[in-house]
Amino acid sequence: MFHDLDSTIENILNDKKAPAELVNAGVSFETPDKSFKPNNPNSAVNLFLYEVKENLKLRNPGPITVPVTGGFERRMPPLRVDCSYLVTAWKDAVVNKVKDEHQLLGQAFFWLSRFPTIPSSYFSGSMVGQPFPPPTMVAQWDGAKNNGEFWNALNIRPRPYFTLIVTIAMDLELLSQEYIVTNTITGYRQTPLMNTQEERYQIGGHVLDSGLNPAPGAWVRVETASGEPLQTTETNELGRFTFSDLRAGRYRLRARAVGLGEVERPDVDIPSNTGEYDLIFP
Repeated sequence: MFHDLDSTIENILNDKKAPAELVNAGVSFETPDKSFKPNNPNSAVNLFLYEVKENLKLRNPGPITVPVTGGFERRMPPLRVDCSYLVTAWKDAVVNKVKDEHQLLGQAFFWLSRFPTIPSSYFSGSMVGQPFPPPTMVAQWDGAKNNGEFWNALNIRPRPYFTLIVTIAMDLELLSQEYIVTNTITGYRQTPLMNTQEERYQIGGHVLDSGLNPAPGAWVRVETASGEPLQTTETNELGRFTFSDLRAGRYRLRARAVGLGEVERPDVDIPSNTGEYDLIFP
């Protein structure tokens, strides 16, 4: 997947709307050591992937419920992975080399800073179908790193640079041990799953845009009233979602969709008097 992220970033830098000099420069992902040469005869922007680590703040501890024939599978949520690049500019020139490199680096900084998340139109290969728009951070300094040691390890003089961090979702395709068999929900959208002293409930609803059109592929999560995540799923082609095995109580529903943003519905009672659990974007 990392090579497809490289291609995705290259698509951003080669966008015709980007500064002309940036578009005309080559894009490289090689290690920028003393043997590095621009792959473009005149200039290059180099993005060196120097670190990959899990983003614990965006980790979803709960399983994702996915509808399948005859019921639902619970899958482990995708990893949220920070991919950190060191971005440098290179000019093969004798006159004004430093000035030209600084100008190219500034253009890369300007253009990449325009994308707080990466639009899906730039996705390449396995990046297609990311469940969340990948957030980016430009020039976020990490005081725990000694960059002098980095340049010494490459055996070259320090160069001006900035960092680019892109957080991608990586699906490990792991199923949990639990397989949930449910009845089809029609009309009234809450159903007791078992007849015991503590009943569990299955609920369902739709995610809709402001025009009340369904939002397929939207991320939906049920949380405790205090915001602790419990279950996560995605809407089907009709914008429908379902959650199962919920105790009676008060909950919060949250949905996120590409191009629509995020919407939440606090103070959701299960069971409710109406059995209605739709989420509608403003």
